[in-house]
Amino acid sequence: MQSPLAADTPEIPWPALRAEDAEPTVRAAIADAEARLAAIGPNAAALGPTWARTLGALDQATRRLDEINNIVHHVENVATSPEWRAVYNAVQADIAAFFAQIPLNDALWAAIQGFAATAEAAALDPERARLLSRTQADFRKHGADLPPEGKAQLMTLTRALAEKTSKFAQNVLDATNAWTLHLPIEALHRLAGLPESAREQARAAAAQRGLEGAVLTLQMPCYLA
Repeated sequence: MQSPLAADTPEIPWPALRAEDAEPTVRAAIADAEARLAAIGPNAAALGPTWARTLGALDQATRRLDEINNIVHHVENVATSPEWRAVYNAVQADIAAFFAQIPLNDALWAAIQGFAATAEAAALDPERARLLSRTQADFRKHGADLPPEGKAQLMTLTRALAEKTSKFAQNVLDATNAWTLHLPIEALHRLAGLPESAREQARAAAAQRGLEGAVLTLQMPCYLA
């Protein structure tokens, strides 16, 4: 049975998503994207570099991985649990390494550069011409022209940075979720000026914690109020 996370549908089946499905789904998406990327260079070399065989193929190669990773990232940010966090931590470094190696793919870079030299590229409409120019600049900025030892060092640093970045973001999320301000009954005047709906939510948050007065948090909509 297909994981709901793997369903390529316009509507995301949020209630059906399960943490145990996420890691194998993400890893399958990485494998699929890797296979698609690996085919771009040889196809362009054998059949000639065109938009469809280079930038078009590159966009399609990573589309599903982007979508699936965005879903996992969103769940981790807004409805995390120990199970979802374990999945998130297990895959983020590999996802970062996958995207970091794209501009380091010599055959892919050669295909893009080959396409840029064609008559088709010279006749591109402004939007596609801009995308081609940006893609070339991004590849150079992210190491496409580095020597092999530089590319290897960059991959090591990228994986380490992804792990540190994920840990920092999770620390911020945990601290945000943990912070509260309890206002006892005698301090409720400090809520003057807030909408009644916000004051009611603050009183309800206190009651849920077995406290009198009001409790403020850094969660929406309290944070917005």
